Amino acid sequence: MKTKSTLISMVFQDLKRGIKNKRFWMILIVMGIMAALTMVFDGVWAVQKVKMGVPPGEFDGVSFTARDEIDIITGSGLFVYYMPFLAAIAYSYSIMDDWKHGYYHQIVQRCSMKKYFWSRFISNALLGGILLVLIYAVIVGVAELGITYNPFLRDVVDYYTNTESYKVSYNASIRWGRHILCDSLNYVAWRLLGCVQFFGMGVLYGAISGVIAFMTSNRVLVYAAPVLILGLWEKWLYAVILLFQKNEMVTETLRYFFIKPYVGSFGYLILYGFLVFLIVLVLCIAKVLEPKIMERYREGGSER
Repeated sequence: MKTKSTLISMVFQDLKRGIKNKRFWMILIVMGIMAALTMVFDGVWAVQKVKMGVPPGEFDGVSFTARDEIDIITGSGLFVYYMPFLAAIAYSYSIMDDWKHGYYHQIVQRCSMKKYFWSRFISNALLGGILLVLIYAVIVGVAELGITYNPFLRDVVDYYTNTESYKVSYNASIRWGRHILCDSLNYVAWRLLGCVQFFGMGVLYGAISGVIAFMTSNRVLVYAAPVLILGLWEKWLYAVILLFQKNEMVTETLRYFFIKPYVGSFGYLILYGFLVFLIVLVLCIAKVLEPKIMERYREGGSER
């Protein structure tokens, strides 16, 4: 007699399967290399400024510290728009492969179709969050080890950190709208808060791609959907902000609803609330689409 798998055990199996996949680690390696190359290119000019003896405070916008490099990389448009794509490919390929090759027939012999659907959906969302957190951790690690704790760059780092602008420019505060709840968050706590935001964003992107992967085997659509949704949402927000640009309260409020991982928004509690709302919304959409997805799978995969 075959034992029936529980939903929790299936999710853990999926998580292990996803984390052990070579694609998962290749993404981390590539992102680490890209971050390191960016820091090398930035460091060449920064070191030249030091050798030229430019007085502190006259860097023409050039800075070279681990803190600044992390913020520059994670705040770049290319990085921000890659995140939904990377969260989508973290595990949604397994849903499409199960459909394409009929593997799900073997899996549902040990569980119900409903458990299969929800285990894959939850795993896809969680692995999207885990991947984005690890990418952020890799960037922070490369920056700290390559700059802050690099003995060959100690003089350069001291040159850029011993300035008043560096000491006062970092705004690590937690806000609820205009109300500042904490304005003295330390560096480590700020980075941990960033991990929370990256995880939440990854869960959202992974959940979106998971729902779509159950509806279609078109990989381009599955991987691109979170990016398209993010882009369209931002365009709409920018249009509304421009429309109400004279209303300061409206424009400031809308800035808390940009669903992208960004260092400047780590302390926006309203954004976290909105993120939870969107994740719950995707869960509800998945629940509504569940009968249709069940029907598609019971028909035996006419698309294959």
